[in-house]
Amino acid sequence: MVPNFKLYFLIIYLFPLFLAAQTGETRASIFETAHYVTNDKSAVQMVRFDAIYFESDSISVQQKYWSSLDYLIHWLKSNSDTQIELHGHTNGIPSYNYCKNLGKKRAESVKEYLVKKGIPSAQIICKSQGKSKQLVKSNAKKIKHWNQRVEIKIAGLSA
Repeated sequence: MVPNFKLYFLIIYLFPLFLAAQTGETRASIFETAHYVTNDKSAVQMVRFDAIYFESDSISVQQKYWSSLDYLIHWLKSNSDTQIELHGHTNGIPSYNYCKNLGKKRAESVKEYLVKKGIPSAQIICKSQGKSKQLVKSNAKKIKHWNQRVEIKIAGLSA
């Protein structure tokens, strides 16, 4: 039986956003990993990291994300052959160049935290998306924070 991908996507990815929007609170970042075997018997490892969110014009990693980043550190130490990419994002208010620079600084701020905790710098790639890949198209104060983030992506993963 093949799982319903659309339902899985709605439950795993959109429901937490719905809950946060309903309560008006920003959740701490979540780290999840799962191992499973596909129909063709190949082993797959799925890893998901929620974004690290930032205050407007800030590059400081808030303390509420430290424990989640510590889980990431543990995982990276267990998967030392894996590179990650940190993609910095901003809201859409400032100029393109300002946002591109701020996005890069946010990614570098998360990288600095990881490196201080023992992750080799070469294992982490920083990129900036600036304001080019926004989750929400509004700059209303209550929801623009969804755009002010660093996303963590796996660059290479062995099962």
